[in-house]
Amino acid sequence: MRHDCAAQRPNIFQRLTRQWSAVYPFNGAQVVILSEETGGRDWDGAWRLACQDLGLGRLLCAGGRYRHEALGCEMGKDCVCHEGGTSLEEVIEKGMNQRISLAETGPFRPFVGSLAGQHCAGIIYEHWVADSLSVRMVMRRWLERALEGSDACNPRPMRWPAGGFARHFGPQTGAWNPVPAILDGARFVDRMRRVRALKIVESSPWRTGFLIARGTDGLLDRLKAAARAMGATVNDLLVAAALEAVARELPIANRSKRRRDWAVGSIVDLRRQGNGLADVFGNFLGFTAAFARPAEVTDWRRLVAVVNRQTRRDKQTGAAAASCMMMAVALAARCVLDSSKTAYFCRLHAPLTAGVSNVNLTRQWPSRWEGDPIVDWVRASPTGPMAPLVFAVTSFGRGLSIGVTFRESIVNRATAQRVTDAFLDRLERIHHPPLP
Repeated sequence: MRHDCAAQRPNIFQRLTRQWSAVYPFNGAQVVILSEETGGRDWDGAWRLACQDLGLGRLLCAGGRYRHEALGCEMGKDCVCHEGGTSLEEVIEKGMNQRISLAETGPFRPFVGSLAGQHCAGIIYEHWVADSLSVRMVMRRWLERALEGSDACNPRPMRWPAGGFARHFGPQTGAWNPVPAILDGARFVDRMRRVRALKIVESSPWRTGFLIARGTDGLLDRLKAAARAMGATVNDLLVAAALEAVARELPIANRSKRRRDWAVGSIVDLRRQGNGLADVFGNFLGFTAAFARPAEVTDWRRLVAVVNRQTRRDKQTGAAAASCMMMAVALAARCVLDSSKTAYFCRLHAPLTAGVSNVNLTRQWPSRWEGDPIVDWVRASPTGPMAPLVFAVTSFGRGLSIGVTFRESIVNRATAQRVTDAFLDRLERIHHPPLP
């Protein structure tokens, strides 16, 4: 791994999401809810010092490559946006729909403020540049500089990726076998042809809305107990709850006898499958999908078993790493289709009903500030052209927050709220023993 910020070529996931961001902002967000007001700290100075520590600044793109150019103290005085007089949902939603000037401010738009009684510090970011873990690296250094000042420990230099997906997750690593992966890809496409499609509205197909929901105290512990009792994982329960919620609340575009199933995608962090990527700044994400038939989404125990069976197979076959093949197909389609047809193509051939992004922070570095000053953590994931609604579930302490991103042209706000309520209601009704 290199420790400089020489020009690097984006990997397949970055190339694909960068092309999507050319059509409409493909932004994400991470926000910490604080127990104290933000006005008493120098957040601007802390941000400049954090970027200087990490070698981050403007992002320069040329010749199919990109590189970070450190700015540090050269940044403007007001490099952090100070929000106020509105809700956190509105601030995140606005940020998700605004382009970030990579050449001027870099891929991040930090903000702080007291919003509807909540004291917040967060980062809106260009998602093709960095995945969730990379943004938390930046967030960590910013918080250390803001909360600890001169007592903040000296950081290690930011590490940059050397090589793309082929080097770190290709078949030569043993993560997956290309021949079975091609057969699995064919089955995936065939299964997608049986998934119900949602109605596509061509006018403003990309604008994003955002909602926040929170589970009751101790929900994560109850989910863990329920998952163990069913021989599943917490992520299996989240995907199953998403399938049940969208099947119940989302309207479909057709009544085709063939298209009767539902599909929910899962974003997978591939770093554990690579070698030495734990603290590398970049974007290392893949995806998998879970399918359910009409009879399965109405039987909770059966639905969890179906999802778990698919998850186990995906892990055995390395489906998340092998998803780079599907990304290559989508990238090729995007190259030959104009932007007005991109959404239609993706919704026709990969009509995911929703997506789930699950992150557990209970045993990671934020836990040292649990309760004081960090009381909650909220994330927002972009929808992209495939999934019109995404649940970004974040576990912190004994709490669980759900950031729900939805494409307004397919899922309006009222429908998104109903789906969110149904999703959270299912999670809250899971208990051990017994299970409903």
